[in-house]
Formats: sequence, structure tokens, C-alpha cells
Amino acid sequence: SRLDRIIDSLKAIAESSRFRILALLASSSLTVSDLTAILGQSQPRVSRHLKLLMEAGLIQRYQEGSWAYFHLSDDPFLRGLVGELVGQLDAGDQVVGRDRERLEHIKDERRAVAADYFSRNAESWDEIRSLHAPDEAVEKALKDVVGTAPFQSMLDLGTGTGFIALELARHFEHVVGIDVDGEMLRYAAEGAQARGVTNVSWRHMPAEEFTSLDGTEDGAPYRLVSAGSAFHWMDQARILEALKPRLEPGGGVLLAGLPGFISIDDVKQTDPLSEVIMPVVRKYLGEQRRAGSGTYSPPKKRWEDFLAEAGYQEIEVGYVPFTVEFDLDGVVGLLYSTSFANRRLLGDRVDAFEQDLRAAVLAFEPSGRYQRSYEAEWVLAKWSGQRG
Repeated sequence: SRLDRIIDSLKAIAESSRFRILALLASSSLTVSDLTAILGQSQPRVSRHLKLLMEAGLIQRYQEGSWAYFHLSDDPFLRGLVGELVGQLDAGDQVVGRDRERLEHIKDERRAVAADYFSRNAESWDEIRSLHAPDEAVEKALKDVVGTAPFQSMLDLGTGTGFIALELARHFEHVVGIDVDGEMLRYAAEGAQARGVTNVSWRHMPAEEFTSLDGTEDGAPYRLVSAGSAFHWMDQARILEALKPRLEPGGGVLLAGLPGFISIDDVKQTDPLSEVIMPVVRKYLGEQRRAGSGTYSPPKKRWEDFLAEAGYQEIEVGYVPFTVEFDLDGVVGLLYSTSFANRRLLGDRVDAFEQDLRAAVLAFEPSGRYQRSYEAEWVLAKWSGQRG
């Protein structure tokens, strides 16, 4: 009953360290290490508090590689209860003030990491962005599916650094980007700030768990749901089925993909640059291709087949050919933007990796200029809101 939930929640909250944890998580997703540093307590003690809060349903946990991130529950009732209590804290309290100072220090460190990413890849950022920018044909097809008026809400699954979400944000009052990779989301937030985009929120979770947003400000209904190349390694059929009751009648799904800037999966077109780069990647990350915190499996069906089997209508497929030139920094920056060779996967080996990578690429083309032809693919489909 509601009474039992309130009593159980208050029992879990009624301890100073656990209340401090909830106050911190109301501002940011944090790891056990973050909370240990802020609270000045041992890791086992902090873990025990987190376990009790999870058992009470007050917080949730998402795994990202070897890191576990915690944030407030998406349950509207529990989230509201915690918000009301945290709102009563005295900002002048010495303990609360110290916790907030330490939290800001951790946030500053995260912002520094994101800023370093963009400063290192500043010259390639426009190239990275241009690879995902909707072509005029895509824009027209998108308007045919979802209309031309500004719409309320869009969801971008597997948003990564937020390319699709940021490009389409101007068409919507509110956009939600979700991704399992917290580091990529920090880059997305930095990119939004740099471009002055203020109507996008970022959620740290697997794409398959987007239904947990129901009842929150980031929840359904959506006029458009999009996904980029990351859709390849999602549970596609499950996601497309779960989207149906959460799309507005007449809403659409946009799937947009590019081959990698190195053609590691394209058997039709040999890319000499990939033959230089991939041995370096395998040296540091192993023979099996990575995909975020997991490994990559080739798709068994085309996207339009998944959409048709799920009952979506007015499916339209398009291709946009174009050529992009890179310099050496652009090649390195684009590689770091992938799910299979980013900085997080490389960890403390990143400097050695980059040194070997630059040497290999320069040996292949001493001029430091490289050209790559692409064929971007997009698939648009509409959901009528009717079954059968």
C-alpha cells in the first residue's frame, strides 16, 4: 500500500549518511568511489548504505564496464518524496555544505575530462558532426513522417555524444538522449553547451530500459524516436515493440547509420586506411571487436525488416553519398568517437595507443591528409497507433 511504501522509504532514509547520499544523487549520478571521497567513509560502509537504499527502491544502479553508477529512482512517487525531503535541507549546514563542495569538485573533474576531449578533437569536431547531420533528403522525409510543426518530445536511443539529438533538437520542445556510456553522455552535455542547445536532457541507462522513464518529465509520449549506428547492437525487436504504446499516433522512428570512417565491416569496399589502423586497435584491445562495454555481433537483418515485422508503416529508405577529408588529428579524434576504440576502453594505455596509431598512419600516408567516401543510410517509418 502507499502507507507501507512511505514507511519503508522513511526507514531507509532515516540515517544521516543515507540521507546525505540521496541529497548528492539528487544532483548527479555518482559511483561508489565518488561517494566514498565525498562522505569520507570506507567503501564497504558506503556500499552497505547503497544496498539498503536500493532495496527500498529509492535509488537505481547502472553498470558501465567496471564502474557502477547510482542515481535516484525514476519512480515518480519515490523521486518526489526524496525531492521534498532534500528540499528541506539547510544550505548553511556545515556537513551539507562540505558535501556539496566535494560534489562540485568531482563535477569539475568530469567537465575537465569532457573539455579535454573537445580541445583535443576540436578540429575534427565539425567533421564528426557533419557525418551525422541530416541531408536535405532526410529532412524532407522526416517532415513527411512527423510533420512540420514544432513537436513536444523526441527520444534518441544510444545517443553517444549526442549527434542526432543535437541536430534535431530545433524541431522539438524537449529531447531526451539516453546511453549506457556515462562518459559519452558527459561529452554530449559539453557539446550541447558549446552549441547553445538547452532543450536536451541526458539519461544514463541501457536503451532497452527507456520504459523506466514512463511517468517522468522525460517519458512518453514521443513524436519521434531515433537511433544511430548503435541500434545494431541493441535488442531491436524488443525496443520497436516497446515503442509502440509510447509513440504519438502518427509518430515516427528514424534510424540513421554510417559505415565507420574505416570500413572494418564492409566486405564490398576495401579501405586501405582500415588495414593500417585495425592492427593497432587489435594490439591494444584484442582480436574481437568491442562495442562499448560489450562486443560486436554483425546484424542478422536489415533495419527496415525489423520495422516491417514490428508492424510499422510507410517505411522509407534513403542513401546519401559523400566524401570527407581528414587530417591526422581528425583520424585520431574520429577513432576516439567510436564504440570500439574510445579513450574509456583504452584506459591508461591511451597514450601508447595514440603514439603507435599516429606512427602507423603517417607511415601509410606521410602527407597526413586522407580521403574517405561514405554512403550514409537512413530509414524512416511511421506508427499509426493501431494494432493489426
